[in-house]
Amino acid sequence: MAWEKPMSYAPPIQNLESLDIVGDRSDGGVDLVIVVSGPLDGSPATLSLLERKIRNYIAELASNEFRKKYRPPKNCGNSIFIFSEYPIDPLALAAIERFKPVARRVGANIEVRRSME
Repeated sequence: MAWEKPMSYAPPIQNLESLDIVGDRSDGGVDLVIVVSGPLDGSPATLSLLERKIRNYIAELASNEFRKKYRPPKNCGNSIFIFSEYPIDPLALAAIERFKPVARRVGANIEVRRSME
């Protein structure tokens, strides 16, 4: 049997310090997208990455630089979408839910999406 090189593990949440996708909506709001590149399991490592990424997105929305660049109209907020075509463990979904009130305080909502539509 030939030796096979082990596949390297790529975490499902990457580039923790950057925004994956920023969409400037015609109504004045902004959609920020967290791209998930694999199943979101309930492991402490995955949950830590997910929570750190969400915290960074919320901090960006609250920053003066972001607010100067993107000023949504009063009736329009910003959104953070977590896009995953992969399974999401209930513990990961619970972690996302815990951040919804925090996001609302900076004028955003958080939503899980299974497709980019």
